[in-house]
Amino acid sequence: TLNPFLPLLGVIIGSFLPIVGGIFLRKMGAKEERHKLLREKLEELCLQLYELDKWVSNAGRIAVSLAAGKISSTKGTPVEDSPIVQIDMLIRFYFHSLRSYSEPLSAAVENFRKALFSFFADVLEGKQKPGDTRYLDLIGTPAQEIEKLRLQLLKELEKEVRKYI
Repeated sequence: TLNPFLPLLGVIIGSFLPIVGGIFLRKMGAKEERHKLLREKLEELCLQLYELDKWVSNAGRIAVSLAAGKISSTKGTPVEDSPIVQIDMLIRFYFHSLRSYSEPLSAAVENFRKALFSFFADVLEGKQKPGDTRYLDLIGTPAQEIEKLRLQLLKELEKEVRKYI
């Protein structure tokens, strides 16, 4: 004899399967969306790191031009628009594991900016004469530190990217 509740059990199980399946698919979709977002943020972070390299190079060219007397002012130059704020924000919001790389990079950028503005002030106040390039070492050392830290962070980004591909 068949248990009269057996067909009811089949209906109950049959009604729960779509619910469980829907929950599972929703979680999988959310995970894929998060991975897509993180891939996009990694790309943005990588682009900002390349922008940082361009920013340092441009600032260095401006300093050399100023030291050589080719320009007489830093007005209108992009020396203040460092992408380090975007880099720091992306790491703080999305990639906490990279903080140990971004904090020294932020400090190096700040040291570079201080050296750069000090150099600019000295040139503009006449403390440094056109053609005297010894002050450029004050800028070159922090610039080299930025490049070293930037490359380390890019190397770590390569590892992060592999998680989301």
